Amino acid sequence: MKISEEVGSKYRFIILAGQRVSQLQKGAKPRIENAEKMKHTQIAVEELEAEALQFNKLILNEDGSVAGRIEPDGTTVHVDESGETEEKEEE
Repeated sequence: MKISEEVGSKYRFIILAGQRVSQLQKGAKPRIENAEKMKHTQIAVEELEAEALQFNKLILNEDGSVAGRIEPDGTTVHVDESGETEEKEEE
């Protein structure tokens, strides 16, 4: 299993793969070639290894509420208590 720097840990890899399997089971199209004969779990793992998926990382407050997110392009988006975007800044 090849874990990219963006994913960061084997635990996050497993969580992301599980989320991707759910998407594939609901009809999402694979983002790798020759996936027709593969099971959803293998497709998810290969997509993550190939860095074929984009995802946001959440920024959490101490109480577990969402303070913002880091988008795939590195932009940080802060969110206020109502869920509205307060500002954007490049990292």
